[in-house]
Amino acid sequence: MSSITSKTQITEKIIQLLKTLPKDRLKHYASFKDSQLQRFENTQIVQDISEKDLKLQYIALKELVNDKYKNYYKLDDKLLKPKGNPDYYNRLISEIKGEKKETLFTAIRTVRTLQGSKPLQSLLTISVLLSIYLLYHFNVFWFLNSSSTSTPEEINSLLQNKDTNIVALKKTELTNQGIQKPYLDDSLFHVRNWNLKGNTFVENDKYIRLTSTAPHLASNMFSKNPIEAESFEMELTFHIHNEDAKHGLVGDGLAVWFLDKPSDIGDVFGIENNFNGLGIMMDTYKNGKRGTFPFVNLMLGDGSTYYNKGTDGYETRLAGCTAKDLLNPASKETKMRLVYIKNGYLSIDFNYYGKHEDWTNCVTLTDVKLPHIKYLGLSAETGQLFENVDVIENKIFALFKPDGTFVESIDELDDLIKEQNEYDEEASSLNDINQKVENIKSKTGGRNRAFKRKLSTQRRRTLKRLQNAEKRIKQREKQARLEKYGDEDATFFKRLFSRLLWCLKIIIYIVIFVILIWFGLIIYRVQKQKRKSKSTGLLD
Repeated sequence: MSSITSKTQITEKIIQLLKTLPKDRLKHYASFKDSQLQRFENTQIVQDISEKDLKLQYIALKELVNDKYKNYYKLDDKLLKPKGNPDYYNRLISEIKGEKKETLFTAIRTVRTLQGSKPLQSLLTISVLLSIYLLYHFNVFWFLNSSSTSTPEEINSLLQNKDTNIVALKKTELTNQGIQKPYLDDSLFHVRNWNLKGNTFVENDKYIRLTSTAPHLASNMFSKNPIEAESFEMELTFHIHNEDAKHGLVGDGLAVWFLDKPSDIGDVFGIENNFNGLGIMMDTYKNGKRGTFPFVNLMLGDGSTYYNKGTDGYETRLAGCTAKDLLNPASKETKMRLVYIKNGYLSIDFNYYGKHEDWTNCVTLTDVKLPHIKYLGLSAETGQLFENVDVIENKIFALFKPDGTFVESIDELDDLIKEQNEYDEEASSLNDINQKVENIKSKTGGRNRAFKRKLSTQRRRTLKRLQNAEKRIKQREKQARLEKYGDEDATFFKRLFSRLLWCLKIIIYIVIFVILIWFGLIIYRVQKQKRKSKSTGLLD
């Protein structure tokens, strides 16, 4: 090095060494070779570097070119041939030299091979198991039990007694909460059985309008008497409309209430806040940031919980559904069907299109407790935006079993259906036997009356014995399945699938827990190693 005395000579030596470096096969944002050549070929930059620094850089570059550090910091096979992917660096070098081009499959293996990557295997396993669980959770496997499951709409139709051939319930109309045309009492010119407050307008043979197309209106109407039924079904017909509204901007909607007492005019859809009971708010204007409107929001108030209008009651929402077709329906009316059963079953359907029995379920809940004394109310309000809210009709019926007691649960429908099936079978058999007797009688005269009575009695006894025997057998089978599997209607495939699903869920939870612990240990060991080791290099 003593012969190299000038900065120019040192620079020339550095440039010669840089030119011996191979051309980069991979494209970079900046090439080391090109950037350093550009640097040392610039005389202005070289003049700013001291001769001592130039010598040090020449020595470092020379040792780098001669692979001095390859032997000095020798790498063993543990690093050069990783256990998870032993050919990683060989394939990478082959790609750089242009000897062998990577395919999509080998490129994926270059990143991390599945065969040797336990984290990737674990994550893939979790993803598959989680996908299976989500598919089942969102009822993708509906075909496994669809034949034995009724939809909420079908259950509500049964409770409405729409098809007496299936099950016959005893219904009593609650006229004190009904609304029908003409609305006004002829003598007092008031709406029968209802107290109206606020900006209501009655068109006697058309509708009761709670709000019209004017800003800042509020009104409500409550029944004078509480609902005297523990189980009931109600069908409300109404019309929310404002065809002249720009971009469909209207407000604020219609609400149906089941409260412990009638309310004065207030700022929650026309009633006072902190109510006690159930509110079903058909909200047509979005105040908060969540949801798609119109939206049906349910809230069960306790007399002290506050309804937040700014968030559309999101914090206190019991359940809800989007109801896009609630506003300006083509049929000029919307129907809401509500079914409430004593044990807490509550289901709400809507008919948006005016088609017969074309119901869409909104919510179905099984643990809703209404106040013991409950008044039915309807209310509406407008703000800066407005709409017409017209109440057209309301019919409400108490639901009784054939023995005169209230329907207490959905499970009772099964027993009622079975009883009616037995009755229909018995009636059909009786008609067949009577027809045979009449045919014999027409040939042999009145001598067969005794035969007819005997045959009828014998038929009833035989039929009853068969029915009782069948019932006992079925009951024993159900009881055995209930004791053994916890489900009286369990079939082999249903039990097998339930067990597999339960096992998958347990496996998912265990695997997730193990993976979390494993990742935690990895992070802990890496951090611990960083604290213990100090790494230095040429650039330090």
